[in-house]
Amino acid sequence: LDSITALDSIAALDSITALDSVTALDSVTGLDSVTALDSVTALDSVTGLDSVTALDSVTGLDSVIGLDSVTALDSVTGLDSITALDSVTALDSVTALDSVTALDSITALDSITGLDSITALDSITALDSVTALDSITALDSVTALDSITALDSIAALDSITALDSVTALDSITALDSVTALDSITALDSIAALDSITALDSVTGLDSVTALDSVTGLDSVTGLDSVTGLDSVTALDSVTGLDSVTGLDSVTALDSVTGLDSITALDSVTALDSVTALDSVTALDSITALDSITGLDSITGLDSITGLDSITGLDSVTAL
Repeated sequence: LDSITALDSIAALDSITALDSVTALDSVTGLDSVTALDSVTALDSVTGLDSVTALDSVTGLDSVIGLDSVTALDSVTGLDSITALDSVTALDSVTALDSVTALDSITALDSITGLDSITALDSITALDSVTALDSITALDSVTALDSITALDSIAALDSITALDSVTALDSITALDSVTALDSITALDSIAALDSITALDSVTGLDSVTALDSVTGLDSVTGLDSVTGLDSVTALDSVTGLDSVTGLDSVTALDSVTGLDSITALDSVTALDSVTALDSVTALDSITALDSITGLDSITGLDSITGLDSITGLDSVTAL
């Protein structure tokens, strides 16, 4: 048929095949399949379909409920909710949805824009961008995204892998690992991560708390505090920190600049320079530093070994 127009309902059909358009229907109920339609426009609801396949667009629907799969649609626009779908595959864009709930997977989408929340998805894979979402919660993995922008929170994810950037997030909580990101910018806090590996830069964070290790970062800038880390390894520079507390070791840093205090470190090894620190307290050893400049006090050190120069200290006590 070329068209079905202005019907109140289509009920209990086995299939609708090869229609050019279905327009202004109140409901489509109990169909086994809708196949090869060019467009479905201004329907109130589509309920209980096994599959919707090869549509160009679905526009202005209030809800799509209980579908097994939606495959190869160009766009889904202006839907209030997509609920209990097994999979959404190969869509170009999903725009202005209030919520996507209880989907097993969203795969190969170009963009998801303006969603309030994505909840309880197993995986989001190979998306170009996720933009302006309030929250992404309880996902197992987010893989190979180019960017995640302006999210309020990412919570309870197992891993974030191979992202180019994570920007303007309020918090990242309870992640097992963040791997191979180019940059994390303007986050309020990163809490309870096991590891951050191979990041180019971490900028403008208020706090990094309870990380097991930070490895292979080029720079850490503008942090208020770094607390409870087991090790910080192979950083080029740490700049503008208020305090570094309770670290087991700081190793192979080029420079530590503008810190108020370094407290309760077991060892500081192979640093080129430590500059403009107010105090260094209760360190076991400082080894092979080129220079210590402009410190107010060094207190309670067991040993200082292999320094080229110590300049401009107010006091050295109990070494």
